Amino acid sequence: MKMGYSHRYLSSKATLAALCLAVLLAGSVAFGQDAKLQAKLDKLLRHKDVYPWKVSVLAVEAKTGRRIFASRESRALIPASNMKLVVTAAALSRWGADYEFGTLLARRGNDIVVIGSGDPGFAEPALQVKYGQDPTSVFREWAKIVKKAGLSKAGDIIIDDSIFDGQLVHPHWPKKQLNRWYTPPVGGLNLWENSVGVCKISRGSGKLRLLVEPGLNYRPESKRAPLGHRQVSISGGPEDGKNWTGGIVVRSDKPGATMAADPGVFFGSVFRAVLGKEGVSVSGQVVRKKLSDAEGKLDEQVVILARAGTKLTDIIERANRQSRALFAECLLKRLGSDGRSSGSWEKGSTAVGRFLAEQTGAKTEEFVIADGSGLSRKNRLSPTVLVVVLKYMAARPDAAAFRQSLAIWGWKGTLRTRSNKSVLARRVFAKTGYIRGVRSLSGYVRSTKGKLVAFSILMNEVPDGKGWRAKQLQQDICELLVGY
Repeated sequence: MKMGYSHRYLSSKATLAALCLAVLLAGSVAFGQDAKLQAKLDKLLRHKDVYPWKVSVLAVEAKTGRRIFASRESRALIPASNMKLVVTAAALSRWGADYEFGTLLARRGNDIVVIGSGDPGFAEPALQVKYGQDPTSVFREWAKIVKKAGLSKAGDIIIDDSIFDGQLVHPHWPKKQLNRWYTPPVGGLNLWENSVGVCKISRGSGKLRLLVEPGLNYRPESKRAPLGHRQVSISGGPEDGKNWTGGIVVRSDKPGATMAADPGVFFGSVFRAVLGKEGVSVSGQVVRKKLSDAEGKLDEQVVILARAGTKLTDIIERANRQSRALFAECLLKRLGSDGRSSGSWEKGSTAVGRFLAEQTGAKTEEFVIADGSGLSRKNRLSPTVLVVVLKYMAARPDAAAFRQSLAIWGWKGTLRTRSNKSVLARRVFAKTGYIRGVRSLSGYVRSTKGKLVAFSILMNEVPDGKGWRAKQLQQDICELLVGY
């Protein structure tokens, strides 16, 4: 399958936007670039430790677009998780800060129905804690609604996760890393990031029995939180009857996070288990069915009982601040769904590419969109593209929501461990990025003079063991901008 955004559909409107942007940036070189700061940047990049790397940099005033400094800013490099900035910006631009992803509870005759919207945050433990709930709160509330609707003895649980296609894992993701927490399967129905924590229970049989403990792997402060990661098939296909919801027997002494083999069936299986505990018996199985026609119209026999929503602002915060891959991938696939056909990585990539070209004026030769999280090494972005997106978002009415979704230096998210005694503390709002050989940091700096600066630092071919040096370079560059 060919992945990535096609340039064939670039409209005349997009061409005009790109030309205007080029004129703006080109003009600013002549009269706006800060010569002293440029000289300092050049010195940093000429250092013997850094010179062999591929490093591209751009910084501009977010309000005016005035260039501060740059180095090979049009060169498209592998961005790693900086790709999430582009996807979350496209989503916020499409739907607005008040939008919610909704998951529907319904009935069809004696069957219980769940219809997914691709929500990556349904019952997600970190979000549940934020709102004073727990990982099964929604399911327990739904059980009450089901009983009130007269379904104390139900037939099947029908899951409709057709909002997305059936490709759960991206073909470009590293095959050896598919058992890690950061490469979760992506479904139209998702639960607990399609992963559960497991705790060891001693048994004398010579086998290790693992008891599923929802949400433990999201609470590192817990003394019982498991260490390490291991992939275990939690659930089988809809027809094979292996709808695991309790103990799992494996030969291992390293319990940790386990990934669901089928997110939709896992969702339905856990719901079924909670229903049983709440006094609702389900005699049938978890069955997958599409309940809408080619025009997106819902089956007339389906009666909606309830809706559970996740705020878009919560989703983009989990994607950006905590760099959770599932949240970005669900946004990308959902951007590629029109309500009639299923969203896919290919359609989502095209939608994000169209956003870049037609709404921000980014040059199509400076980006390739393969996935939403940045795990794929096929992705390409230039600092110019990222800065154009940051500048575009800074001018929107929901600019604060986007900026607040980012990690904050020395305080929150993936930047929380950076020195809180640095002059950068609470002045840098940015997205980090890391895969092997790649280090990236893009976002905003609030200067000591009160100016908001949009910047992007992309590094490729960083040698193993030199991550610390890449972080130091990021800090050095950001310190130049703080004094601007």
